[in-house]
Amino acid sequence: MTGRGAEPAPVGRVGMATVGPTWWWVAAGLYALGIFFFSSQPYPFGIRRLPFLVDKVIHVLVYGLFSGVLFAALRRSRPRTSLLLISGFALTVTVLYGVSDEYHQSFVPHRRLDVYDLTADAVGAFLAQCAVLWAGHGH
Repeated sequence: MTGRGAEPAPVGRVGMATVGPTWWWVAAGLYALGIFFFSSQPYPFGIRRLPFLVDKVIHVLVYGLFSGVLFAALRRSRPRTSLLLISGFALTVTVLYGVSDEYHQSFVPHRRLDVYDLTADAVGAFLAQCAVLWAGHGH
């Protein structure tokens, strides 16, 4: 105290930068479980069929965000590793998870393995990693 009031609070990191690696890994795990849960349903949300383009856009968004969460978990866990290496690893893991999810769906009634879905998953992951690298996250 300086006699004129309380000292100002120290300026620190705010937002996503304050979230530690454990929470990002928990988020990634929950996200993967969510994907698994919904892909285990014969008709997610009671919807029997979506228009082709709508379905693919949803895949791009879901897997793009998953890829971004994986990137954040990896970046917080390995801050000295190059962004390109982390991004490539997040992309690879996301696409492999998409492959495993499509395979898993082949055993769910009224669902099937769909190469177009897998392509949309990979496009989403790729676009997310392009955005991450372009923004230079993690400096």
